[in-house]
Amino acid sequence: MRPDPAPVRSGGGALETLVDASLVEAALRYAARGWAVFPIFPGKKRPLGRLVPHGLNDSTTDADLIRSWWADTPAANIGIATGKASGLAVVDVDGETGKRSWEALLVGRDPLLPTLTSRTPRGGYHLVYQRPEAGFKNSTSALADKVDTRGDGGYIVAPPSVAHGKAYQWDDEDARVALLPAWVLPAMAPKEVEYDRGTPVEADMTERDRKRLEAWSRGTLRDRCSRLATTAEGGRNQRLFSAAADVGSCIAAG
Repeated sequence: MRPDPAPVRSGGGALETLVDASLVEAALRYAARGWAVFPIFPGKKRPLGRLVPHGLNDSTTDADLIRSWWADTPAANIGIATGKASGLAVVDVDGETGKRSWEALLVGRDPLLPTLTSRTPRGGYHLVYQRPEAGFKNSTSALADKVDTRGDGGYIVAPPSVAHGKAYQWDDEDARVALLPAWVLPAMAPKEVEYDRGTPVEADMTERDRKRLEAWSRGTLRDRCSRLATTAEGGRNQRLFSAAADVGSCIAAG
């Protein structure tokens, strides 16, 4: 197991230089594993648009380009593109609420296989799995309250990046990336597939289906707002148009 990342201190000096060096070294390690990376604003979660004007779509495994990015901004956080770009599917358990929801979701299911896990600054964690061949979508609370997913067209902030004054940390960076549990995709389906792009509310719709539809609509709205907030300059108009169409589907769905 690798040691915890060094704490961050402003004002320069040897400690800050050490932290900056660990960021580029980590980015290069991830690229060597076939994970496409890109720089994020220091201390933030959004792409560093000056270096990656197309956001996560500029992610790469090219070591020379990665070195040039971090030579320009040594304290840049690290983004890892999820989904097809890196072959990763991530379950994002957000804070204490997410932990409770995830634990409730696991009741009655087979025990999870150990997998690469990152602890996030606000007390949650990222469970990193292999992307299934069928693909894997981004979602907000589709699995359970405050349990999101990051897949095709998404990304995560990776250790030893810093946000909210705290560092992301791997439980064990050398841990294997396990297969995605078989039940995850079906568990997402009611809100990500069944009602995608708007299903009209029918008079004979069951209360359970109504709740699923309402949850999908709320999750879609939160997710599109989150995506807009993290879109790099140059791609905002297109993302805004797409988000407006998706939100319109929520209205059409009732």
